[in-house]
Amino acid sequence: MAETTPQEGSGNDFVFDYNSTQIPISKFKFALYSNKFRTLPEFIASTTLTLTGEIPFATFAEFVKGAQGEPFELTTENAYDILCLSEDWETTTLSQTVLNFLNNTPDCEKIVQLLSERNKNGDTSSPSLEEVVARHLDVAIQLPSFANFSLSTLARIFANPNAIVNQHQLYNFIMSMFEKYGQSASVLAPYLDIRKLTPEETEAFLSNSNLVNSFVNDSLNATSLQLMKENEKLKQKEAQTGDILNMILERIEMLEAAQSLTKDESDSDLKELSRRVAVIESSHDDSAHRFEELEISINTIQNTFKNQLVDVEKKAHKDVRKTNKIVNGLTRKSVAYDRDIQDLKTEQTSSRNRVSDLVKSTNVLRNTLIEMQEKSRVVKTTNIPFDGRSFNGVLKHLSDECHGNVHTKGEVIITSSTSDHNEAYQVADMGWSDFFFTENKINQWISFNFKDRRVKILHYTIKTHKFPNGAPHLKSWVVEGSNDEVTWTELDKRAITVLNGANRFQTFPCKNGEGKYRLIRLRQVGLNARGDNILAINNFEMFGQLFTPEE
Repeated sequence: MAETTPQEGSGNDFVFDYNSTQIPISKFKFALYSNKFRTLPEFIASTTLTLTGEIPFATFAEFVKGAQGEPFELTTENAYDILCLSEDWETTTLSQTVLNFLNNTPDCEKIVQLLSERNKNGDTSSPSLEEVVARHLDVAIQLPSFANFSLSTLARIFANPNAIVNQHQLYNFIMSMFEKYGQSASVLAPYLDIRKLTPEETEAFLSNSNLVNSFVNDSLNATSLQLMKENEKLKQKEAQTGDILNMILERIEMLEAAQSLTKDESDSDLKELSRRVAVIESSHDDSAHRFEELEISINTIQNTFKNQLVDVEKKAHKDVRKTNKIVNGLTRKSVAYDRDIQDLKTEQTSSRNRVSDLVKSTNVLRNTLIEMQEKSRVVKTTNIPFDGRSFNGVLKHLSDECHGNVHTKGEVIITSSTSDHNEAYQVADMGWSDFFFTENKINQWISFNFKDRRVKILHYTIKTHKFPNGAPHLKSWVVEGSNDEVTWTELDKRAITVLNGANRFQTFPCKNGEGKYRLIRLRQVGLNARGDNILAINNFEMFGQLFTPEE
């Protein structure tokens, strides 16, 4: 084959001979992007470099274009090979371009296959490919070929800060690795958050004979710390809540001292409310006592019936001739027992229904007292309309006032149905770069409890996290308001895909902007863009009016 020389006048002064086919390049351009090329002896001493490889020539040619900063064709078919070439030649800029492309259109099965082949051939790690796998770990971990990775490769993927995986899936995978590798698989243990496991999974994991305990010390310490914090929260909650009826009576005493109500009106209303509360207390205590009596009666009858059956069996063995007589008598008693048991169960159901009605009455009383209390207070109204700035609403206003996060400063209680990454209250930190997401369960929500304040919501903003379209982004949700955590009013409902993308945000008008509420809740009511039930967002903000009682 004739030797090819660099093309004069074109800026190309070097030739790659790839599988006996020549590609002219600019030595300066290629060296500018490739660290490896600059270190080769041929870079200084020659104008030709002979290369061989299994990657198709057309793909290698596109890589050479991209590695010189020139336009090149990037497709789902050639992207993985170009990424491997970029890593081999240390062209960082090109690697990042291909990586961004793959993150938006990943083929996890193909990536896992490529990594497996590199592992088998003894090649060094591929950080870019491992990065793509980590970002889509919940899909990759379900592939059979994923289990063929070396433990060191698996550990690098799990340690990636962008790794997202369901902890129950990760638990099952690590348990299978214990069976395959024995104690060596303990290197994967630090990446399992046992705080997210069920009690049964936690016990099975920690008692596994192949687990080397030293690998889980950090996780156990974190778990112990979380348990201590949760225990402290429970103590605080217990001290704050108390008994509902006692709270009602205390509020009545406060209302008696309110000067904004007339003396005659307040005395009359408060006496009637006190009487109703006393009736509820008495009925509740009586029902609870009656439930205990019913349970004892039912257990007594059932035990008697069981003993009778045992006696029948004994007598039948001793005297067959008397068996029919005994059975006939017991049958009549059994019918009577069944009737008594049914009567007791009916009475028990009726009593439970009465208690349920009493609880509803208590809630009505509580709401009535809250309304009376609000009327007796001077309330400051702060208008916080949406003015085009999507993150300058009620939460930002309160954050500025308390000089910090509204939850940690005690201004707003922010909770969620579940938590699998970070804490719900962090969505109130405008400008936060991370994100929060729940467990994969239906009807996941984030709630904002404004305590003594009330809000009227006219607009709200949702901002997505940093992951691309097809990740767990909201597409079906409802925003609701409540004053008692029992009855929720729908303020807005959406079923759209506008939030399916990285770092997107949108401000929505509420279709029902009437009403003042103590609690606002964002609830997912359908599958997200990835097709599961994880609720994942970066920020949430709301606009309208804030009502603050003055002391």
